[in-house]
Amino acid sequence: MRSFFYARKSFYNNPYFLIAFLRTKTIKDKNTIATMTKK
Repeated sequence: MRSFFYARKSFYNNPYFLIAFLRTKTIKDKNTIATMTKK
């Protein structure tokens, strides 16, 4: 939750930071779904 706060705070200075943050989060979610599917 802290990392999200920092990402939101940095968004006003650098929108690309938030885009990269959301992209990594999506990749992590995809990996989690893939791991769950394998099980």
